[in-house]
Amino acid sequence: MKLHFYLLRDSISSIDDAISRSALEGYGEPIEPSRALPFKAKAFVRICPYCDAPESIRFISSAFSVECEKYKKTNVSCIVFIEVDGRVFVLPFNARGAIAHENLEPGFGLKVVANSIDSWQLKAVDSMKIDNNVIQRRTQLSKNSDMDDFELDTSVNWIQAITGKTADCAFGGTLESAPGKTRLKTLQGKDALAFTFSEEFERVGDQCRFLLARFREDKYKDKFKFIDEIQFLPCKDPVIAALEEDLRARLISFDTDRVHVVYPDLADEVSADKFKISSGHDYVFVEYLSIAQIADFMERAGLDDFETVKITACDAQDQPVSGKYTLKELLVVEIEREGTVYVLANNAWCRINSQYLAELNAAVDKISDLTEELALPSMLKKQSANAYARKYEAPDAYYERVARKLDALKLDKPRFHLPNGQKVEITDLLTKDSRFICVKKMNDSATLSHLFSQGSVASFLLEVNEAYRSAVLRLATGCWPGFKLKDKPCFVYAIATEKPGPLSRTLFFFSKITLLLHEREIASHGHTAALCKIGIKPVDDLPGEK
Repeated sequence: MKLHFYLLRDSISSIDDAISRSALEGYGEPIEPSRALPFKAKAFVRICPYCDAPESIRFISSAFSVECEKYKKTNVSCIVFIEVDGRVFVLPFNARGAIAHENLEPGFGLKVVANSIDSWQLKAVDSMKIDNNVIQRRTQLSKNSDMDDFELDTSVNWIQAITGKTADCAFGGTLESAPGKTRLKTLQGKDALAFTFSEEFERVGDQCRFLLARFREDKYKDKFKFIDEIQFLPCKDPVIAALEEDLRARLISFDTDRVHVVYPDLADEVSADKFKISSGHDYVFVEYLSIAQIADFMERAGLDDFETVKITACDAQDQPVSGKYTLKELLVVEIEREGTVYVLANNAWCRINSQYLAELNAAVDKISDLTEELALPSMLKKQSANAYARKYEAPDAYYERVARKLDALKLDKPRFHLPNGQKVEITDLLTKDSRFICVKKMNDSATLSHLFSQGSVASFLLEVNEAYRSAVLRLATGCWPGFKLKDKPCFVYAIATEKPGPLSRTLFFFSKITLLLHEREIASHGHTAALCKIGIKPVDDLPGEK
């Protein structure tokens, strides 16, 4: 049968400690082994006989003679704790929700698989890209291959899990196959390691010892070096307390800047039709997950403690298809502290590898910075304004000032109609020397993601859409007779911020990743991208105000 092996962190060294840290309400007393085992183990079983009837049955029961009571089902969960060599493994069966994510060894399964398969035996890769939305994707190939064939840029996509093949029968014994042929075994690795276990239960202890030894190897560094771009912090790292306090302050104040939510893990071939957000007896079903949806639920339920919020993926009949997750288990958060970037992912805090961050900064440094050349006027900000008053000058007023200074054409109002009915801005400002200037304040990563997308979409349309190109030329020649676009127009990201230093250093971590993605897309269209920092000037009153 297919088993999912979880390794608990090294701060949990005994079964009793693991049990005390697990959510085992309803499981009753531990079940001891019925015979002597060559390793320490305890099991818990929970039976829930009153699961509700499927939504489909409840729906038709008003019109057909269907007794809903007949279709209630029994739900059985069990969980086994195994102690070997001072470490504790967990085997959950329909009981993943009983294990607190913060107690798991992060990336255990991912590292074991990376240490165990050949680089050309990859079958599937789960990745996550942080933009104004979190994009989770599983990429599968029709035959085993190496990382290059997945066409995933690991500088902008975080690799969360990998699936590959191995002929190593140390993983759960050999599988039945034709005589003379070796049947490859599939390994799936994220926090858990999953594979088909073909031996008796007595062999589980030896299996755990083997997995622990394989986890401690570093063969992955040659084939899958991206794994080390995220360095998970030890549980006792003193910086964690400060990071937790920062996160709590953000969530209580509903400050969602650089805070994202991802979807729960689902078993293979299982999909979620909706999500249940709950706290105690209060709950709501939503079609998609977002921080805004969760904040709305908390506000309506009168909650001020985000730690009570639970999230479950459900099918169309409202039945769970995942474990019950705490909100924190599904958050992806970026926090910068004392010059170091930290990220909360999979309910574990990690530090961004300094070498990776240096490479990222170096890549952003290569993007032209036109701050001094363009010398755009500072954006005006009112020094004292109440919560409902406008703090910054209106975008239209700022564009007017820039247009006068650069003799540029303001193009934020005309909308170009795409064939699908969508309307897009042509650009904010266009200069005589073919610079498309897109302007935004550096409020949050979502705002900057929108800005970067605005530039790359305009670049794409300029290259492939003749109607868009003609619209640009028509508007430009109406202002400057004889205007011609350069062979390589430049798309300038003009960003207003009070932070000191160049944009290549002050941009949010995730925003740098997104910027590089869109810069490469602009380059693929034969165009160039550039940055330009806009200062912010404090004033007593904004223009037009009394």
